[in-house]
Amino acid sequence: MRKASLAGVLLGLTIVTALVTWQGAGTLSQIITQVGWRIAWLPLVYMAPLASALLSWRYLFPPGKAPRLGLCIYGTWINYAVNWLLPLGQVGGELVRIRLLIQRQFAAPLAIASIVGDQTLQLISQAMYGVLGAALLVYRYGQGRELWTIIGGSLVVLLGVSGIFYWIQHQGLFYLLSRVARKFPRMFNAPNGQTLEEQAQGIDLALRDLYQRRDRLVMAGLWRIVSRVTAAAETWLVLYLLGHSVSLADALILESLGQAIRSAAFLIPGGLGAQEGGLMVIGAALGLPPSLGLSLSLCKRVRELLLGVPGLLALQMEEGRRMIRL
Repeated sequence: MRKASLAGVLLGLTIVTALVTWQGAGTLSQIITQVGWRIAWLPLVYMAPLASALLSWRYLFPPGKAPRLGLCIYGTWINYAVNWLLPLGQVGGELVRIRLLIQRQFAAPLAIASIVGDQTLQLISQAMYGVLGAALLVYRYGQGRELWTIIGGSLVVLLGVSGIFYWIQHQGLFYLLSRVARKFPRMFNAPNGQTLEEQAQGIDLALRDLYQRRDRLVMAGLWRIVSRVTAAAETWLVLYLLGHSVSLADALILESLGQAIRSAAFLIPGGLGAQEGGLMVIGAALGLPPSLGLSLSLCKRVRELLLGVPGLLALQMEEGRRMIRL
């Protein structure tokens, strides 16, 4: 049964990867026609945000217990690939990262706590970044009610989700979930002789320990903010390649508010439509033609394909090798 289940997952990954590649081929062709092969610079520029995100996650582990750098690089790459390209509500990458750690003999409470803490920092830093972008937009341009409805609504969602998520963790999030799961004993079986409540309490304890390591938590938060801010370099470069040079402040406005709108639409796979519409509206507020906002979004999609498809293939290869060993 275990082998059959893994084979089903592997087949599903293969089909989705093929569909994503096929669907993205038209976008890639369109952007190459418009920008040329200089689009290949985007994955290189995006290494800075990815490296900062990697360091942020690594600081959430206790001293001496963090994964090796190579595993952090691999886990971060696969995480982003899954969230960019698979229809998993933009949280599937975190689940895959937990699985990768547990398969490499990391204790489940430590692995899960690191990912939950990382996700919390992502939400908080995204809200802060969005507020910075909105403040810059007001300071430089001043805008009307329609734009503020979109931006304000997205920021309220992000701030609300961040606050609720952080608060629930301090109420024993996983213990509460275990009480619910106990009502479905056939679906949730606790291995290693532990009850679900005991495992959940272990995760809650690991989370409390994580938040008590204040110095490492602050460093993780700073690196997460660096990851957000350096992503604006990609936006600046794309607009430059499209023949519309903008200031770094304008690139930061576009990136921060575009991220905020995409994150608020987390239930939409890959933020499809939300990112495109958001960048078109924000770009128009900066005096850029709507078509340029759409091209900017398409270039970002191409970068996601160039980095994400190899990541999905790497994940398929790993799962395939594991299935053969079973």
